[in-house]
Amino acid sequence: MKNFIKKPLVDLPHLRGLPLAHHPSDASSFEISVLIGADHSLGFIENEVIEGPGPYAVKSKFGYLLSGPTNARNNLNAANATILHIATHSMEEETKLQTLWDLETIGIRNEEQSTDTKVSEFELFRDTHLRIDDGKYVAKLPWKPDHPPLPTNYQISEKRTRAMVRRLKPDLLNAYNRIIQEQISFDFIEEVSDDDVTRGHYLPHRSVKKDSTTTPIRVVYDCSCRQSIDSPSLNDCLQTGPALLNDMAAILLRFRLNETAVISDIEKAFLNVRLDESDRKFTKFLWLSDPSDPESNFKVYQFKTVLFGAVCSPFILNAVKTHLEKHNATLTSTDLKDNIYVDNVVTGVQNATDAVKYYNDANEIMTASGFKLRSWSSNSDEVRSLAKRDRTLEMNTNVGVLGMRWDSDSDTLTYMKKTQPPSNDFVTKREVAQITAGLFDPYGYLSPVLVKAKLFIQELWKRKLDWDEPLGDDLIKQWSPIATDLRAGSHDTFSR
Repeated sequence: MKNFIKKPLVDLPHLRGLPLAHHPSDASSFEISVLIGADHSLGFIENEVIEGPGPYAVKSKFGYLLSGPTNARNNLNAANATILHIATHSMEEETKLQTLWDLETIGIRNEEQSTDTKVSEFELFRDTHLRIDDGKYVAKLPWKPDHPPLPTNYQISEKRTRAMVRRLKPDLLNAYNRIIQEQISFDFIEEVSDDDVTRGHYLPHRSVKKDSTTTPIRVVYDCSCRQSIDSPSLNDCLQTGPALLNDMAAILLRFRLNETAVISDIEKAFLNVRLDESDRKFTKFLWLSDPSDPESNFKVYQFKTVLFGAVCSPFILNAVKTHLEKHNATLTSTDLKDNIYVDNVVTGVQNATDAVKYYNDANEIMTASGFKLRSWSSNSDEVRSLAKRDRTLEMNTNVGVLGMRWDSDSDTLTYMKKTQPPSNDFVTKREVAQITAGLFDPYGYLSPVLVKAKLFIQELWKRKLDWDEPLGDDLIKQWSPIATDLRAGSHDTFSR
């Protein structure tokens, strides 16, 4: 970086003696150690500016920062101006590594998530925007106060939807239409007759591939679509609200500490919360009048339920969860409130008798509120028999539990991802990071090995190796036993 902060500059009367963040030097250039983006800079800037002939000084937590012209008599012009623009992008491996380090704080760090709604305001929303109507929860959208006018987005939605259906192959177009028809049959969406394109808001949508033989795609609605760069999206106008997710570590501990484990999930959790009629016009979308013809006219539909993809949907679902517990003062309702993670129920009870009671009570509470618990799994034969009778049993005895695999027959845990044997032919920092960060270990069973892997990664950073630069023989010698231990650990099973 070219150096403009030289000793003659800081001898200017208004700058003399100031503790500067960057010390003056006669060097022609210097190396940047840390870049702070504009999204974080206000956390370091303080409320003091010193002006005078030449650059002005802004007080910060690092010292005074200089900005502006370097010469008061001859301000910088087009010939000698320096313009710097830097855009940063976090690599996937760096993001995964950050998550790996964050795992150490699960259950011991207070997650102060950035949110536009305080918990007290969340409770106000729960009590004013949520009601039960005909056995179903009905929610209003939590609009931001004084949000900018929301455009209809009709033109961009029509354009994107037409382009999307033209790209779909006939079999995927049929699968797409089956999903739309299923949503109609479940009363999740409704057709809008005599639609007024000047009212409400339209959402583009697209298909995302799924690894399923019965449903090869799922439909994703783009609530972040903007009509133009200056126009807000639906998500821009809605409050995100506090996540209020239950503590994963606490859920996992309760799951393993109790003798009998019970797992279930809420079927179509978001879609079983009705949307207030006044807000439905903001969830309109277009679909083909003739699904066999991508050029056919569009029909207009709108959601009757809270849709997945809106930033407020988890917020609303958590409001429903706390409302359930508040209006069902039972041990089971309290357990449901504490042991639901998004839409997964993961809990444990003392014995088979308690498990049967839990199964019956939980189903009764959730059904009365318009929800259905499905995919029941347990190491209790009694619970499995009841779920099989009700056709809600998860037939696979090896199921996912908050990032790990649980075998209900043997009551053992294993890891989702199995690490492959290490290769010493061509090992890079990228491979080390991928193998280490690929193991999600919320229980901390592999901590003795993962600590060694993390220390090794720190060593790679100290040596300033590029991502795809081969490791030297000395580093491979250190890495090989660590990789072998990681592979062995990822194949281990853990009993209760």
